[in-house]
Amino acid sequence: MDAEYLSPIDQILPRMYFGEILCFPSTNEGLFPILKQGLSKVAVNVPQITSFVLNDDSRPGNIRLNSGRDSIDKILVYREDLVADMPEYEMLRMASFPIFPNSPLFYPHIPEVPWAAPWPVIRAEVTRFRGGFILVVLAHHCVFDGVALSELLDMWAASCRDPLGPPPEVRLERLNRRAILENTPSKQSRSQPSVIFRASDRRRLLPNFISLLQRPFNSILPKPLQPCWPITMYRLPSHKLHSLKTTLNQFASRLGLRFLSTNDVLCALIWSCATMAMSPNFQPWTSSSRCSTGVSVNVRSKLQPRLPGDFLGCAIGIAYIDMARRNLLAAAGGKSLEMLASVAAAIRRGVDGVTNEKMKDIISFVETEGNTSNLQWRPKRLNDFYIASWAHHRIYDADWGPKIGKCEALRVAQMSLMPMCVILPARDNHGLKENQPGDIEVAISLNSSHMERFRKLKLMREFAETIGV
Repeated sequence: MDAEYLSPIDQILPRMYFGEILCFPSTNEGLFPILKQGLSKVAVNVPQITSFVLNDDSRPGNIRLNSGRDSIDKILVYREDLVADMPEYEMLRMASFPIFPNSPLFYPHIPEVPWAAPWPVIRAEVTRFRGGFILVVLAHHCVFDGVALSELLDMWAASCRDPLGPPPEVRLERLNRRAILENTPSKQSRSQPSVIFRASDRRRLLPNFISLLQRPFNSILPKPLQPCWPITMYRLPSHKLHSLKTTLNQFASRLGLRFLSTNDVLCALIWSCATMAMSPNFQPWTSSSRCSTGVSVNVRSKLQPRLPGDFLGCAIGIAYIDMARRNLLAAAGGKSLEMLASVAAAIRRGVDGVTNEKMKDIISFVETEGNTSNLQWRPKRLNDFYIASWAHHRIYDADWGPKIGKCEALRVAQMSLMPMCVILPARDNHGLKENQPGDIEVAISLNSSHMERFRKLKLMREFAETIGV
């Protein structure tokens, strides 16, 4: 297994981190050593955890892994912030865990990461406070996607649950990034896919200059400013979302589709309302008549040959959906649910359009490019809104053992692409019947004026409840 190799999908994803915040009710004094030992066991058979992402000197503009150089002591650190004004865990629970940068209650320290290579693949921090603790995990997006991070957390939980057991076994096919190259078109077929945008050299001058400066002066360069757009958390009660899905599916056959999924309906609702919020002075004759969104798609089952469902790498595509702005505004107005159904149908067609053939064209093109640093995975016209889904993460099913317990809430550590929405997995609702779906939660980031408009939209207030506001 080539421990240094990063696939074409890895190369073209944003060279940045994404992160998750996990909330636990445990107050056990021995939880940190258990977490540390558990992560060490996972790293035995998943060496990427202790790797760094480096600039590939043999292929300028590309990146690679350098395995085995990081230590668990640096990857996972402990913080005990028992300060007077910190809320108790039970208070966070009663408020549905309003944990985001502008939260009125609490936001944990986020691990510091460098803004240029070499990048550590994983950074994590444990923050203890009265009645519980929070685990913050950052992962480099060119090494793991959301599904892979969910799998790693599941393995970490299993290792903590059985501290005396052996390291979890990992099949080699779960780590084989070169499998993505199988059955790709010949290298002679190098036409640039429509969703790949080549940035000009001028746009890359400043990042490249900073990267050169960073090497000798890493210790004194300031940390880059974090995005400061406000984030609003929403909870969508399962019965309301189910009712909306049932209503919109009445239009599915008329729109040429067999069904609309929960994800289609939720994305349509969020995108339409975000467009309304971002279009305060829309005039058809003076403003852009079209707008677009990018929706992340798990392609493990779409690629041929199929990747394992628990593949520990990046296997995502992006569906770009373009639509008339007036249709989105009409959908957000709430007067025509058929128009909202048409938006959901566009989402469904976009997701279905991320096929093996299109993914292989992208993979083949990127693989044969000498320098991938100027390639961006988006059409030339930047999408207006981005939606990432963590809905299928199994974080609430994982049992971390008697001294740690189960995660009670998953939150977003940072949102680097804005404006955007992250769909979180459904949380268990107390008192629900077995197999009854829980409420879905979302985190949405817009600039201040747009967010204020978004919160006031009647359609959002009808189907969603704000958390912590």
